[in-house]
Amino acid sequence: MLDQVAATATLALSRADAWLPHVAALITLFVVAKLLLSRWHTSLPNEWLMYLYNGSLIQAGVGESCFCQPGGVIVKFPSTMQEVNFTASQATRQRAGVAVSGKAYSFSVISGLSTINGAL
Repeated sequence: MLDQVAATATLALSRADAWLPHVAALITLFVVAKLLLSRWHTSLPNEWLMYLYNGSLIQAGVGESCFCQPGGVIVKFPSTMQEVNFTASQATRQRAGVAVSGKAYSFSVISGLSTINGAL
Protein backbone atom coordinates (compact mmCIF):
# COMPACT_ATOMS: atom_id res chain seq x y z
CA MET A 1 0.00 0.00 0.00
CA LEU A 2 2.75 2.45 0.92
CA ASP A 3 4.63 1.49 -2.21
CA GLN A 4 1.64 2.41 -4.35
CA VAL A 5 1.28 5.78 -2.60
CA ALA A 6 4.99 6.47 -3.04
CA ALA A 7 4.81 5.49 -6.72
CA THR A 8 1.79 7.74 -7.27
CA ALA A 9 3.50 10.65 -5.52
CA THR A 10 6.67 10.16 -7.58
CA LEU A 11 4.64 10.05 -10.81
CA ALA A 12 2.75 13.24 -9.86
CA LEU A 13 6.01 15.05 -9.07
CA SER A 14 7.59 13.99 -12.36
CA ARG A 15 4.56 15.31 -14.23
CA ALA A 16 4.71 18.57 -12.24
CA ASP A 17 8.33 19.00 -13.28
CA ALA A 18 7.18 18.93 -16.90
CA TRP A 19 4.58 21.71 -16.68
CA LEU A 20 5.88 23.79 -13.78
CA PRO A 21 8.42 25.79 -15.87
CA HIS A 22 5.69 26.60 -18.41
CA VAL A 23 3.39 27.92 -15.69
CA ALA A 24 6.20 30.01 -14.23
CA ALA A 25 6.96 31.44 -17.69
CA LEU A 26 3.29 32.33 -18.26
CA ILE A 27 3.05 34.04 -14.87
CA THR A 28 6.22 36.02 -15.59
CA LEU A 29 4.91 37.01 -19.03
CA PHE A 30 1.60 38.13 -17.50
CA VAL A 31 3.35 40.28 -14.87
CA VAL A 32 5.64 41.92 -17.46
CA ALA A 33 2.72 42.63 -19.82
CA LYS A 34 0.68 44.12 -16.98
CA LEU A 35 3.63 46.33 -15.97
CA LEU A 36 4.12 47.59 -19.54
CA LEU A 37 0.42 48.26 -20.08
CA SER A 38 0.24 50.23 -16.84
CA ARG A 39 2.75 52.70 -18.34
CA TRP A 40 0.55 53.38 -21.44
CA HIS A 41 -1.73 56.41 -20.96
CA THR A 42 -4.44 57.83 -23.21
CA SER A 43 -6.69 60.83 -22.81
CA LEU A 44 -10.22 61.27 -24.05
CA PRO A 45 -11.05 63.67 -26.90
CA ASN A 46 -12.19 66.22 -24.30
CA GLU A 47 -9.10 65.88 -22.05
CA TRP A 48 -5.65 67.39 -22.16
CA LEU A 49 -2.74 65.04 -21.47
CA MET A 50 0.66 66.38 -20.44
CA TYR A 51 3.70 64.10 -20.13
CA LEU A 52 6.53 65.53 -18.05
CA TYR A 53 9.88 63.82 -17.64
CA ASN A 54 12.89 65.10 -15.73
CA GLY A 55 11.27 68.53 -15.30
CA SER A 56 10.60 69.15 -18.98
CA LEU A 57 7.45 68.83 -21.08
CA ILE A 58 7.76 65.89 -23.47
CA GLN A 59 4.27 65.72 -24.97
CA ALA A 60 1.01 67.65 -24.56
CA GLY A 61 -2.27 67.76 -26.39
CA VAL A 62 -5.95 66.88 -26.53
CA GLY A 63 -6.75 63.19 -27.00
CA GLU A 64 -3.08 62.15 -26.87
CA SER A 65 -1.54 58.76 -26.11
CA CYS A 66 1.93 58.11 -24.76
CA PHE A 67 4.16 55.59 -23.04
CA CYS A 68 5.40 56.98 -19.73
CA GLN A 69 8.90 56.01 -18.62
CA PRO A 70 9.52 55.29 -14.93
CA GLY A 71 10.03 58.65 -13.23
CA GLY A 72 7.73 60.47 -15.65
CA VAL A 73 4.54 62.24 -14.65
CA ILE A 74 1.23 62.19 -16.52
CA VAL A 75 -1.27 65.00 -15.94
CA LYS A 76 -4.81 64.88 -17.36
CA PHE A 77 -7.36 67.64 -17.09
CA PRO A 78 -10.69 68.23 -18.83
CA SER A 79 -11.19 70.78 -21.57
CA THR A 80 -13.90 71.87 -23.98
CA MET A 81 -13.78 72.56 -27.68
CA GLN A 82 -16.04 74.91 -29.59
CA GLU A 83 -16.38 74.98 -33.36
CA VAL A 84 -17.51 78.17 -35.09
CA ASN A 85 -18.42 78.34 -38.77
CA PHE A 86 -18.08 81.74 -40.41
CA THR A 87 -18.74 83.28 -43.82
CA ALA A 88 -17.78 86.73 -45.09
CA SER A 89 -18.70 88.17 -48.49
CA GLN A 90 -17.75 91.43 -50.16
CA ALA A 91 -18.18 93.01 -53.58
CA THR A 92 -15.04 94.31 -55.31
CA ARG A 93 -14.73 97.53 -57.36
CA GLN A 94 -15.26 95.47 -60.48
CA ARG A 95 -18.54 94.26 -58.95
CA ALA A 96 -17.32 90.72 -58.56
CA GLY A 97 -18.44 88.89 -55.48
CA VAL A 98 -15.83 87.42 -53.15
CA ALA A 99 -16.85 85.06 -50.36
CA VAL A 100 -14.70 83.47 -47.68
CA SER A 101 -15.94 80.73 -45.39
CA GLY A 102 -14.19 78.68 -42.80
CA LYS A 103 -14.13 77.15 -39.35
CA ALA A 104 -12.50 78.31 -36.14
CA TYR A 105 -11.79 76.01 -33.22
CA SER A 106 -11.40 77.18 -29.65
CA PHE A 107 -10.07 75.06 -26.76
CA SER A 108 -10.58 76.02 -23.14
CA VAL A 109 -9.42 74.32 -19.97
CA ILE A 110 -11.85 73.56 -17.18
CA SER A 111 -10.00 74.50 -14.00
CA GLY A 112 -10.16 72.76 -10.67
CA LEU A 113 -10.66 69.22 -11.95
CA SER A 114 -7.18 67.85 -12.65
CA THR A 115 -5.83 64.36 -12.04
CA ILE A 116 -2.14 63.70 -11.64
CA ASN A 117 -0.65 60.25 -12.18
CA GLY A 118 2.94 60.16 -11.01
CA ALA A 119 5.38 57.33 -11.39
CA LEU A 120 7.58 56.25 -8.54
